[in-house]
Amino acid sequence: MKHTFIAILLVILCNSCDFSEGGVKTGPNMEKYALEYNAKNNLLEPGEKMLAYYDCTISLDGTEAAFVTNSRVVYHKQETQTTAFYLKDIVDIAHSREDYVGHLIEVTNTEGEIMMIEIAPLNQGELFLKVLRSKVK
Repeated sequence: MKHTFIAILLVILCNSCDFSEGGVKTGPNMEKYALEYNAKNNLLEPGEKMLAYYDCTISLDGTEAAFVTNSRVVYHKQETQTTAFYLKDIVDIAHSREDYVGHLIEVTNTEGEIMMIEIAPLNQGELFLKVLRSKVK
């Protein structure tokens, strides 16, 4: 009886959970909630394609995220603002890695503005950096 109760409880929990995973996502691995959030909040420009996405929140709700598209790098923070640099305007990408912080990516545009992107340890920060660098000429 005890094992049956535990099995039923596990089935209920599994059916009610959202199994979205954190970390940098690309292409077909993009999480559905992220695409829906971006569409609902008009974060992409017409014709823009998401190439890499990182949700900075623990709850994975999209309210703070960094992403690279085919034309921009964007840092969205619902509580404050959304900042975007066109890839053609990026003049420098600096990168460092710290054990407890993760990857720190500093993007500078032609106006001298700096966008800081922090990707937590074990969240594929190298992948985000690789996508960004591959799109900046």
